[in-house]
Amino acid sequence: MKKVEGGDLSVRLQDPREDELGQISQSFNEMVEELNRTIDREYKSEIKLKQTELAALQARVNPHFLYNTLEVIRMRAMSQGASDVGEMIYSLAALFRNSVRAGPDCTLGEELETCRLYLELFRIRYKDRFSYAIDCAPAYASVAIPKMLLQPVVENYIVHGMENDRTDNRIAIEVAAADGMLQILVVNNGASIDPERLRQIRAELDYPEQREGSFGLRSVHERLKLMYGPDYGIEIESDPVKGTRVAIGIPYAG
Repeated sequence: MKKVEGGDLSVRLQDPREDELGQISQSFNEMVEELNRTIDREYKSEIKLKQTELAALQARVNPHFLYNTLEVIRMRAMSQGASDVGEMIYSLAALFRNSVRAGPDCTLGEELETCRLYLELFRIRYKDRFSYAIDCAPAYASVAIPKMLLQPVVENYIVHGMENDRTDNRIAIEVAAADGMLQILVVNNGASIDPERLRQIRAELDYPEQREGSFGLRSVHERLKLMYGPDYGIEIESDPVKGTRVAIGIPYAG
């Protein structure tokens, strides 16, 4: 019973007797089974809710109207010699097209392409003051992951980490497999996170009642736990010299 109190719901009492103690053991086992089923239902319900919220967000914009409008603006920019504006609009249109693609899941390759399109907008905008790199072996590109898993992490860097007075802003996405897990690292050399603020962010990730900010990161963290279990999520490290590192782990069978 102490193990159950600690969260271990795999415990079962082995008592074949048919007396009162045996009945208590049987009732205890049935209670744990029902608790397992209840938790499973709650997880599935919350996953469905998250999927519904994502679908509602994607449905707010009429995709075809948006694409056509952006294409008109792009051609206008190109005709006036504003090729950089045309390139940004092209990347933006492709980014929207990827974002509203039907279904709650995508491949890792598709998600990385979404990140590339997003980062390309800022590479064009900041020219030689910003660069990015994406390193993923072809073997990992077909792995299924929840949609919009990485883009919020990348956006968090653009909003909070990029420094306008620097000429060497850089972010890199690296993918590697080890010990039955696919690890995705998002590393940047931007402004480091103050230790106290980092502690707050970690608390906001791990304790849902502390919800003051970091919505994008928290959404990714919660979805990972709902999809894959409590052992998964995101980890954040930040150092004034090395920059900020966000690690995301997902199951990988190879």
